[in-house]
Amino acid sequence: MVHHPPWRSARSPAVADDTSYVDGLMADYAFFAEALLDAYQVAGREPYLAAAERIMSRAVELFWDAEGGGFFDRVADPDAPA
Repeated sequence: MVHHPPWRSARSPAVADDTSYVDGLMADYAFFAEALLDAYQVAGREPYLAAAERIMSRAVELFWDAEGGGFFDRVADPDAPA
């Protein structure tokens, strides 16, 4: 039997071929990581902790403001009007 995490379901309308077509907000990443940490605390299973770490690493890549410090709430859009 192959185990796939529920958040990587092929049935998700927002994901196709492991590519996301819906931008998430910083809060989405933070709350999902928090839920995974809760699952880790309850079940004690390392995959939950590892997934939370990966999600927050990606959140830092996407949302961290290196110039001003802190986080943006959404991914920068280079085509957006100033």
